[in-house]
Amino acid sequence: MSSPGRKELPKSIEVVLDKPFDGLLGDTAELRVLQEIVADPHSNYTHRELMDLTGLSDPSVRRGIRVLIDHGIIRNMSSARRSPLYRANLDSKKLTALTFLSYASLDDRSGSASMDDAVRHYCGRRDPYIDFLELPGVKTEGKMMVDGVRVYMSRATAKRLGEVLQEVLKKASRDGRPKKRRVSP
Repeated sequence: MSSPGRKELPKSIEVVLDKPFDGLLGDTAELRVLQEIVADPHSNYTHRELMDLTGLSDPSVRRGIRVLIDHGIIRNMSSARRSPLYRANLDSKKLTALTFLSYASLDDRSGSASMDDAVRHYCGRRDPYIDFLELPGVKTEGKMMVDGVRVYMSRATAKRLGEVLQEVLKKASRDGRPKKRRVSP
């Protein structure tokens, strides 16, 4: 299916994508709407566009939208009652998991590595990390070089680590232990 302003897929690909998630979860109105959202989560969608893209009737698209909103997968981005605008909720863990499923289906079908790339991106630089550096460093070619290890962690772990470090520093401060040292660059 295509909609104004969106690229039309070649028929050979459209046939492959006819069943959401390669038919793994069935073929319901909710899944057809979800498949379109997962395919382009950064776009805004009108009700009419979702009807055109999925080939579904008005009541079926409404039901699909309602279910996806109830699950926190999409959001109504407009305050207009007559012409709402929907968009993927990029903070939804369910959307993330379904996106990975979509990539896995694509990889199984085509032999690509889309899921590996998506996981690498998901776990990439957005995640908190802490660097453990071995000091002092060594001056090489006019630059100070230090050996170190970067450890990535979840946001919850980083928050907990910060809380623990804060408590340790407060306790050390009360006990009069922390000593300030001057470190030259």
